[in-house]
Amino acid sequence: MGICDADVQLFRQCLKLRFSFHHSDHTQSAIRFLTEGTLLFISYPVVTVQTYLARDHPPTPSTCQTVGWIYYVILLATHWTEMLIALNRFVAVIFPHQYKAVTRKEAIKLMPIIQAGATIDSNNFWKSCTLRGLKGRARDFFILLCFNAYVPIGVEGALYLTMFCLIFIRRLRRS
Repeated sequence: MGICDADVQLFRQCLKLRFSFHHSDHTQSAIRFLTEGTLLFISYPVVTVQTYLARDHPPTPSTCQTVGWIYYVILLATHWTEMLIALNRFVAVIFPHQYKAVTRKEAIKLMPIIQAGATIDSNNFWKSCTLRGLKGRARDFFILLCFNAYVPIGVEGALYLTMFCLIFIRRLRRS
């Protein structure tokens, strides 16, 4: 199921990237294209091979650390990139006069760099097949916040919902 979803997402991004070449800046589409391609061609095959090999040989802690960290980085990169695109669309629709100031090229490039740095720094927690170094509520909070990427998904949903409501209210006022 995951590979099929990644195939569809990668195909959609190829189409979006192809149609966005006539614009002068297609940085967001390129970032999204790279994250989806990495998810499809690196992360899913590694997890599939590791799962297949785990039938006969239990995974070593270093294998679990590597596979888990790669999947974690790609997953977070995908979600934070989607949130960045949602923020860009929100600003374009709701604040069109401030669009250029808010979505400068430097700001667009800075968001994935900050996310990648934070993700790479969090490698300290991946010491075996489970997260170590955190216990109790701190560990639960870390897993809830970071691994499942609830923050970018929640922000993305809130942005699209707010955008929909504001557009709906504007149309009602015009009628």
